Amino acid sequence: MSKHNPIRILRNQCDALIQEIGLKNNKKCFVCLNRAEVMHHFILKSLSSALRYDFRNLIPLCNLCHFRNHKGDFEIAAIITQKKGKEWLTYLKENRRKYVQTNLKYYQNILTKLKL
Repeated sequence: MSKHNPIRILRNQCDALIQEIGLKNNKKCFVCLNRAEVMHHFILKSLSSALRYDFRNLIPLCNLCHFRNHKGDFEIAAIITQKKGKEWLTYLKENRRKYVQTNLKYYQNILTKLKL
C-alpha cells in the first residue's frame, strides 16, 4: 500500500488527533501517576477497529509503563483492569469484535467527530 493512500493518510491523522486529545485531557499516567506520554489502546488497534477511536479503550501511560506493558509485564494490565473495574472490561469485551468497515468515509467521519 502506498504511503500516499488516502485511507492511510486519514487513519494517521485520526490516530494523531486521538493521541493529542487524550493527552490534553489526561495529564497523569494511569498506573504510576507520572506524566502521561501516550494513550495506550488496552485492546490493541490491530485487534479491534471498533475500539480504535473509543476513549474508553485508551489509557494514559508514561513511556515506561507503556514499554513495560508491551514487553509482557502483566502487572500493568492488572493494575489498569483493577482500577477500571469489571463493567469497563465487560464493555471492551462486548465491543471488541464488532465489525467496522474502515473505508475512506469511516475515517472522514472519525476525523470530523474528533475535531468537535
